[in-house]
Amino acid sequence: MNALRHAFAVLLGCGGLALAQGQYRGLPFPPDEIFEAMLSYADDGGFKGLSAALGYVRPLTDRLKREFKEDVEEDLRAAIAQRDRRKCRMAVASLIFLDMRLNLKAATEAEDESLRAALVQMAFIDYGFLSPEIKAADRALDKAARDAFRRMHRARDSALIKELAAGLLGRLWTALSATEPPQE
Repeated sequence: MNALRHAFAVLLGCGGLALAQGQYRGLPFPPDEIFEAMLSYADDGGFKGLSAALGYVRPLTDRLKREFKEDVEEDLRAAIAQRDRRKCRMAVASLIFLDMRLNLKAATEAEDESLRAALVQMAFIDYGFLSPEIKAADRALDKAARDAFRRMHRARDSALIKELAAGLLGRLWTALSATEPPQE
Protein backbone atom coordinates (compact mmCIF):
# COMPACT_ATOMS: atom_id res chain seq x y z
CA MET A 1 0.00 0.00 0.00
CA ASN A 2 2.98 2.32 0.38
CA ALA A 3 3.32 2.44 -3.40
CA LEU A 4 -0.34 3.44 -3.66
CA ARG A 5 0.15 6.15 -1.05
CA HIS A 6 3.21 7.43 -2.92
CA ALA A 7 1.35 7.49 -6.23
CA PHE A 8 -1.52 9.38 -4.67
CA ALA A 9 0.87 11.88 -3.05
CA VAL A 10 2.43 12.49 -6.45
CA LEU A 11 -1.01 13.16 -7.90
CA LEU A 12 -1.85 15.56 -5.10
CA GLY A 13 1.40 17.38 -5.70
CA CYS A 14 0.73 17.69 -9.41
CA GLY A 15 -1.80 20.48 -9.45
CA GLY A 16 -4.18 19.40 -6.72
CA LEU A 17 -6.03 17.05 -9.05
CA ALA A 18 -7.72 15.30 -6.19
CA LEU A 19 -9.22 18.57 -5.06
CA ALA A 20 -10.27 19.30 -8.61
CA GLN A 21 -12.25 16.09 -8.34
CA GLY A 22 -15.15 17.22 -6.18
CA GLN A 23 -15.61 13.85 -4.53
CA TYR A 24 -12.50 14.42 -2.40
CA ARG A 25 -13.35 17.91 -1.20
CA GLY A 26 -13.92 17.81 2.52
CA LEU A 27 -12.03 14.58 3.19
CA PRO A 28 -9.68 15.06 6.17
CA PHE A 29 -7.21 12.46 4.87
CA PRO A 30 -6.23 11.19 1.42
CA PRO A 31 -8.84 8.70 0.21
CA ASP A 32 -6.31 5.89 -0.11
CA GLU A 33 -5.53 6.14 3.62
CA ILE A 34 -9.22 6.12 4.48
CA PHE A 35 -9.93 3.17 2.18
CA GLU A 36 -7.00 1.21 3.60
CA ALA A 37 -8.22 1.82 7.17
CA MET A 38 -11.81 0.94 6.29
CA LEU A 39 -10.77 -2.36 4.71
CA SER A 40 -8.67 -3.15 7.74
CA TYR A 41 -11.55 -2.36 10.12
CA ALA A 42 -13.89 -4.51 8.06
CA ASP A 43 -11.46 -7.45 8.06
CA ASP A 44 -10.75 -7.16 11.79
CA GLY A 45 -14.33 -6.59 12.89
CA GLY A 46 -13.50 -3.05 13.99
CA PHE A 47 -17.08 -1.91 13.68
CA LYS A 48 -16.60 1.22 15.83
CA GLY A 49 -13.63 2.34 13.71
CA LEU A 50 -15.53 1.60 10.54
CA SER A 51 -18.48 3.59 11.78
CA ALA A 52 -16.19 6.52 12.64
CA ALA A 53 -14.55 6.33 9.20
CA LEU A 54 -17.97 6.81 7.62
CA GLY A 55 -17.95 10.36 8.90
CA TYR A 56 -14.68 10.98 7.08
CA VAL A 57 -15.97 9.77 3.73
CA ARG A 58 -19.39 11.40 3.85
CA PRO A 59 -18.50 14.01 1.16
CA LEU A 60 -17.53 11.14 -1.12
CA THR A 61 -20.53 8.93 -0.29
CA ASP A 62 -22.85 11.89 -0.85
CA ARG A 63 -21.30 12.50 -4.27
CA LEU A 64 -21.54 8.83 -5.21
CA LYS A 65 -25.17 8.76 -4.13
CA ARG A 66 -25.96 11.77 -6.34
CA GLU A 67 -23.96 10.45 -9.28
CA PHE A 68 -24.87 6.75 -9.27
CA LYS A 69 -27.97 6.57 -7.02
CA GLU A 70 -26.09 4.11 -4.79
CA ASP A 71 -26.31 4.62 -1.03
CA VAL A 72 -23.03 2.99 0.02
CA GLU A 73 -23.18 4.67 3.40
CA GLU A 74 -26.55 3.08 4.17
CA ASP A 75 -25.28 -0.33 3.03
CA LEU A 76 -22.25 0.02 5.28
CA ARG A 77 -24.31 1.18 8.25
CA ALA A 78 -26.59 -1.84 7.83
CA ALA A 79 -23.61 -4.21 7.67
CA ILE A 80 -22.10 -2.60 10.78
CA ALA A 81 -25.43 -2.93 12.63
CA GLN A 82 -25.48 -6.63 11.71
CA ARG A 83 -21.81 -6.91 12.76
CA ASP A 84 -21.19 -8.79 9.51
CA ARG A 85 -17.56 -8.60 8.38
CA ARG A 86 -18.27 -9.91 4.89
CA LYS A 87 -21.04 -7.39 4.28
CA CYS A 88 -18.83 -4.62 5.69
CA ARG A 89 -15.99 -5.62 3.39
CA MET A 90 -18.35 -5.70 0.39
CA ALA A 91 -19.76 -2.29 1.29
CA VAL A 92 -16.24 -0.82 1.53
CA ALA A 93 -15.34 -2.53 -1.77
CA SER A 94 -18.48 -0.95 -3.27
CA LEU A 95 -17.35 2.46 -2.07
CA ILE A 96 -13.92 1.97 -3.64
CA PHE A 97 -15.40 0.53 -6.83
CA LEU A 98 -17.77 3.48 -7.22
CA ASP A 99 -14.92 5.91 -6.61
CA MET A 100 -12.97 4.12 -9.35
CA ARG A 101 -16.01 4.33 -11.62
CA LEU A 102 -16.40 8.05 -10.89
CA ASN A 103 -12.75 8.72 -11.71
CA LEU A 104 -13.08 6.84 -14.99
CA LYS A 105 -16.26 8.74 -15.83
CA ALA A 106 -14.49 12.02 -15.12
CA ALA A 107 -11.60 10.89 -17.31
CA THR A 108 -13.96 10.38 -20.23
CA GLU A 109 -15.36 13.87 -19.71
CA ALA A 110 -12.00 15.64 -19.29
CA GLU A 111 -10.81 17.63 -22.28
CA ASP A 112 -7.24 17.98 -21.05
CA GLU A 113 -5.11 14.93 -21.89
CA SER A 114 -2.94 15.19 -18.77
CA LEU A 115 -6.02 15.46 -16.55
CA ARG A 116 -7.49 12.38 -18.25
CA ALA A 117 -4.29 10.45 -17.54
CA ALA A 118 -4.25 11.59 -13.90
CA LEU A 119 -7.88 10.56 -13.40
CA VAL A 120 -7.19 7.13 -14.90
CA GLN A 121 -4.23 6.85 -12.51
CA MET A 122 -6.50 7.70 -9.59
CA ALA A 123 -8.92 4.99 -10.73
CA PHE A 124 -6.02 2.55 -10.93
CA ILE A 125 -5.06 3.41 -7.34
CA ASP A 126 -8.61 2.45 -6.38
CA TYR A 127 -8.25 -0.76 -8.36
CA GLY A 128 -5.14 -1.58 -6.33
CA PHE A 129 -7.37 -2.07 -3.28
CA LEU A 130 -9.68 -4.39 -5.19
CA SER A 131 -7.02 -6.27 -7.13
CA PRO A 132 -6.16 -8.93 -4.51
CA GLU A 133 -9.75 -10.15 -4.42
CA ILE A 134 -10.15 -9.94 -8.19
CA LYS A 135 -6.87 -11.82 -8.67
CA ALA A 136 -7.99 -14.54 -6.21
CA ALA A 137 -11.27 -14.93 -8.10
CA ASP A 138 -9.90 -14.64 -11.65
CA ARG A 139 -6.18 -14.18 -12.30
CA ALA A 140 -6.78 -13.55 -16.01
CA LEU A 141 -9.28 -10.78 -15.24
CA ASP A 142 -6.77 -9.08 -12.94
CA LYS A 143 -4.20 -9.14 -15.74
CA ALA A 144 -6.78 -7.86 -18.23
CA ALA A 145 -7.74 -5.06 -15.85
CA ARG A 146 -4.13 -3.98 -15.44
CA ASP A 147 -3.66 -4.05 -19.21
CA ALA A 148 -6.85 -2.02 -19.69
CA PHE A 149 -5.64 0.58 -17.19
CA ARG A 150 -2.31 0.84 -19.04
CA ARG A 151 -4.16 1.37 -22.31
CA MET A 152 -6.52 3.91 -20.72
CA HIS A 153 -3.58 5.79 -19.24
CA ARG A 154 -1.93 6.06 -22.66
CA ALA A 155 -5.18 6.86 -24.48
CA ARG A 156 -5.16 10.12 -26.38
CA ASP A 157 -8.93 10.45 -26.54
CA SER A 158 -11.73 9.87 -24.10
CA ALA A 159 -13.66 7.56 -26.43
CA LEU A 160 -11.07 4.80 -25.97
CA ILE A 161 -11.13 5.27 -22.19
CA LYS A 162 -14.92 5.03 -22.23
CA GLU A 163 -14.84 1.89 -24.36
CA LEU A 164 -12.22 0.17 -22.21
CA ALA A 165 -13.89 1.19 -18.94
CA ALA A 166 -17.31 0.02 -20.11
CA GLY A 167 -15.91 -3.37 -21.01
CA LEU A 168 -14.06 -3.68 -17.73
CA LEU A 169 -16.33 -2.35 -14.97
CA GLY A 170 -19.08 -4.95 -15.26
CA ARG A 171 -16.63 -7.84 -15.32
CA LEU A 172 -14.80 -6.47 -12.28
CA TRP A 173 -17.99 -6.00 -10.28
CA THR A 174 -19.20 -9.51 -11.11
CA ALA A 175 -15.89 -11.00 -9.97
CA LEU A 176 -15.74 -8.83 -6.87
CA SER A 177 -19.29 -9.72 -5.86
CA ALA A 178 -18.44 -13.41 -6.01
CA THR A 179 -15.33 -13.23 -3.81
CA GLU A 180 -15.03 -14.49 -0.28
CA PRO A 181 -13.45 -12.31 2.39
CA PRO A 182 -9.91 -13.08 3.54
CA GLN A 183 -9.74 -15.83 6.14
CA GLU A 184 -9.17 -14.76 9.75
